[in-house]
Amino acid sequence: MLTLRPWMPQDRGTVLRIVNEAARRYCGVIPEDRWRDPYMPGEELDDEIASGVEFLVACDGDETLGLMGLQERADVALVRHAYVAPHAQGRGVGTALLNECMASTGQPVLIGTWAAATWAIDFYRRNGFTLVPAPRKDDLLRRYWSIPDRQIETSVVLADGAGCNGATAFRSARNPRADPPGQRGPGFHHRAGRHTALVIWIPGSSSPARGSSRGPARPNASSSLP
Repeated sequence: MLTLRPWMPQDRGTVLRIVNEAARRYCGVIPEDRWRDPYMPGEELDDEIASGVEFLVACDGDETLGLMGLQERADVALVRHAYVAPHAQGRGVGTALLNECMASTGQPVLIGTWAAATWAIDFYRRNGFTLVPAPRKDDLLRRYWSIPDRQIETSVVLADGAGCNGATAFRSARNPRADPPGQRGPGFHHRAGRHTALVIWIPGSSSPARGSSRGPARPNASSSLP
């Protein structure tokens, strides 16, 4: 049975292992000057958390299978650093994490990933996201991410639903799955007091826990998000 819960400091080592194992898929795919090993050093993870990235982790019993971060920046929320352990891919872990991230914010959601990571782009498109056309995507990367020009050049941005229509859409669009207008969705850490684990049904496991409305999950992808 898959459960989702907020990241805790004791998850640090496991999270770093999953990130760096899953990110090996980028080696030889993304531009050589963008690849490094380890892909995410511990100091970078610490900096991301300090900058406001709130991580959600997916677990099966005592085993952590994946993670996804959410960072609110002004009038949007960014999905950051989404990874699923290689052996757990294809089991709906990524979709469960994405659904919960989407439900936790009242802001329009943007996702950045490498232009060469076609498997990640396909995953987000299957889950309702749309590629933002250039040069609009470059403007968004400069506005909401802190990344070098080379990474902007080699990255794409995806937006949820109608979020990519027009230059002002991200200031006015809202996520229809989130809170009513005027209310901000609570972050993962604020929700921890209400539930420490959200039970998700995965096909092939036992029936969904009472109160779960999630049906069969779609395939997941591990992806680096700028």
